Amino acid sequence: IKSSPKSTFTTLAFRLLSVASSRVSLLKVVMTKRKAAATAAAAGLSQPTRAKSARTAAANKASTSSKLPPNFEWTQAGGLAKPGVPHMFVLSSSTAVAAKKCAVFDIDWCLIKPKSGGKWPKNASDWCWLFDSVPDKLKQLHSDGYRLLFISNQSGFEKGTTSPKEIMQKCELVISELGVPADVILIGSVSHFRKPDIGAWEFFVRDCNGGVEFDKSSSFFVGDAAGRPASGSHKKDFSCSDRMFAANIGLPFSTPEEFFLDEPKSEFDWGAPSPQSLLDAAASCSLPGNLLSSKQPELLLTVGAPACGKSSLAERVFVGEQGYSRANRDLLKTPAACLRLAEEAIKSGKSVIVDNTNPSRQDRAQYLELAKRLKVPARCLLMTTDKALAEHLNMFRQSQTASKVRRVPLVAYRMYYSKYSEPTVAEGFSEIVRVPFVYKPELLSQRDRKLILNWTTAGH
Repeated sequence: IKSSPKSTFTTLAFRLLSVASSRVSLLKVVMTKRKAAATAAAAGLSQPTRAKSARTAAANKASTSSKLPPNFEWTQAGGLAKPGVPHMFVLSSSTAVAAKKCAVFDIDWCLIKPKSGGKWPKNASDWCWLFDSVPDKLKQLHSDGYRLLFISNQSGFEKGTTSPKEIMQKCELVISELGVPADVILIGSVSHFRKPDIGAWEFFVRDCNGGVEFDKSSSFFVGDAAGRPASGSHKKDFSCSDRMFAANIGLPFSTPEEFFLDEPKSEFDWGAPSPQSLLDAAASCSLPGNLLSSKQPELLLTVGAPACGKSSLAERVFVGEQGYSRANRDLLKTPAACLRLAEEAIKSGKSVIVDNTNPSRQDRAQYLELAKRLKVPARCLLMTTDKALAEHLNMFRQSQTASKVRRVPLVAYRMYYSKYSEPTVAEGFSEIVRVPFVYKPELLSQRDRKLILNWTTAGH
């Protein structure tokens, strides 16, 4: 039976309409998903969360042939280090029962190494156990009631040089082959979460173990960054950060060779002065008698490295107690704005402290010219804080503020010292006041008094 032209046209139109309708529906689904993803990205993750809706594409479980333990999934934690990159990727179970014992391990060159024989793996599958005894030891720990935690610094995530998906996939393959549950924390930023800082450990205890503290006498940490010197075929350790991390969280420490091969304890060097010794020296110092001046108004200019104590002194003594105005580039953003604030303060009859690093004569010249023009004395506060202490305080400030204030990069210290020219009266100062960093623990909270004594990789 032949169809009429009219019926053929009707059928064709109906089919076209159905296809169009399907495409519209598909488009709506795609747009809805994109809108949801954009909303989640804009909201960020200010607090650790297990919500699946908060994951970005990079945080989704890598598609592999691995089989994870039941209820284990990847989540983001700690907020965003930068758009699209969280501070941490965490593999854990939302139904895990709080444990009292925890066996903590670094990952690369502690549990596994590249199967290809190189220093760095070529892909997610390029790995093998560091020693044949590793999987059996881990399984025995699980049988003995230990919770297993694998933790690794992966700053390449924030720098964009390492693929989170590839590292996550490798971790899944490791756990799949191991055959027992293990939590994983990948720290993707140079922040207070990064070992040897304790942010990631505090997160794990609070959010993954129900806030139940582990028994530190029966828990332990194993890592390869142990400060060991070169010996035989073993090269010098690149860092002592793993040993520092164990000390900071209060866990016994072993190297992979000591734990898995029962080798004797190795010699090591922390690679930095102990925070306790630095702070003991600072606690014995005192502020100079000529710190304050009776001549008002005045222009006070600081000279000192980043995190040497300039701002604390300026805020506590000169702004808080003496009522000075404060010109600070971190707050005002430009040198011109700092100079303008200084001029306005002096013209209004107020003293001002210029709280910047000011390492060179050129940095200081414009303020000295201003003081000369407005006929007020200009004094220099030369901060004499030890370089190692300033770098330690830089890391402490990041920990203290939970990374709201990120550490000053080491390049900023190199730049400061390369530009540094010791200030002199000949420049136009009426006086050079040498000011040490004075440690007063009573000015800190109980938590901060503990944090400031933690080991840091300052200078590295």
